[in-house]
Amino acid sequence: MSARTSLFALAAVFCAGALATGGALAARDSGKSRVLALAFNGLPTATPASGVDLAVSAGARGSVLSYTWQELEPSPGRYATRQMSGLRYFTQTRKLKVFLGLQVIETTVKATPGDLVHVSFDAPEMKRRFRALVDALRPYLNENVTYISVGNGVDMYLARHPAAWPAYREFYADAARYLHSVAPWIKVGVTTTFSGAVRKARRKVADLNRLSDVQMITYYPVQGLFQVRPPSVVLGDLRALLEISGSRPLVLPEIGYPSAPALGSSQKQQSAFVDALFSAWRRLGNRIPFLNLLYLHDLEPRACSDMAAFYGHARTEFRTFVCSLGFRQADGSPKAAWKALLTGASALR
Repeated sequence: MSARTSLFALAAVFCAGALATGGALAARDSGKSRVLALAFNGLPTATPASGVDLAVSAGARGSVLSYTWQELEPSPGRYATRQMSGLRYFTQTRKLKVFLGLQVIETTVKATPGDLVHVSFDAPEMKRRFRALVDALRPYLNENVTYISVGNGVDMYLARHPAAWPAYREFYADAARYLHSVAPWIKVGVTTTFSGAVRKARRKVADLNRLSDVQMITYYPVQGLFQVRPPSVVLGDLRALLEISGSRPLVLPEIGYPSAPALGSSQKQQSAFVDALFSAWRRLGNRIPFLNLLYLHDLEPRACSDMAAFYGHARTEFRTFVCSLGFRQADGSPKAAWKALLTGASALR
C-alpha cells in the first residue's frame, strides 16, 4: 500500500502479513549510515512545507516519493514535469535522501499510461516507453536520489495475474539495466509485501529480486482484517526479511502500525511497536540502511475513503487501518507514539 500522491499536496510516500523465523544478527553501527524517513502529510490548515519541517525536526533524513507511471506520463510522450520538480525540492532544497517509486504496478492496479494497460509487460513498446520516461526524469535525478523502485507491492497484482510474472520479470530486467546505465549511483529494486516475500510468493519474489541491488519490502504487522499483531514480533519479522534479502541490503519503504481499538490496538500499543522497531533496528544495524514510517498525522476521513476506493477495499476495517497510522492525530495533537518516535530517532543522530 502506497499513499496516493494525488491525495496530498506535497507528500509522497509511503498488505501485510506475518511469519517470523530466526536469523543471525548483524553488527551494531553508530546509526549515521542509516536513514529514517517519515511520511509527512501535513494538516489541511497548514502549508505543505510545515509537515516537512516537523518531520525533519523529528529526525527524518529521507523521504519516499511515489508516483504511478500514469501520473508521470498522463498521455503518450507527455510528462508531468510539475510532479518531477518535487524531486528537486526534496533533494536540493531539503537535501533529503530520496527513495523514488516509479509505480508501474501499484499493489492491485496496473498503473501504466492508459494506452499501455492492455499491453504485455514484456512487449518492446512497454520497455521503450519506460526508457523514455527515465530519460524525461534524468535531469531531475541527482545523487540524493538513492533508491528507485520499479513497482510497489507487485506481488499483489501478479497474484491476481499469475501468467504475468515472467513478463514482468523481463520488463524489470530491462528497466534495471537502463536505470543503471543512466544513473549508476542509484540502487534499483522492486517493492513487494511482507507476506508475499515471506510466504505467499516467496520463490517468485526471490527470483525477481535476483536482478535487484537491494531488497524492498513493505511491513505492516497485521493479520486477517487488519487486526494488529503484538509488537514483540518485530525483531523476528525483520530477521526473517534479512534471511530473504541475503547479501542485499534490506530497504523498508513502508512501515506502519495502526492505533485504532477496533483493530485490537491502542495508542499505547502503537507506541510499543515504535519502541520495538527502533530497538530491532539498532540490533540489526546497517543491513537495513533506510526505512520509512507512515504517517506524520492520521489521514483525514476523505483521504482514507479515496484510498480505499483506489485499492478496491470496501470494508470499514481498511479505512480504520489507514486512518489511524499517524504518530499525531488529524488535528495535530501528538499520540503516545510520537514521543517514542522522537526517542528512537534521536539515537540515530
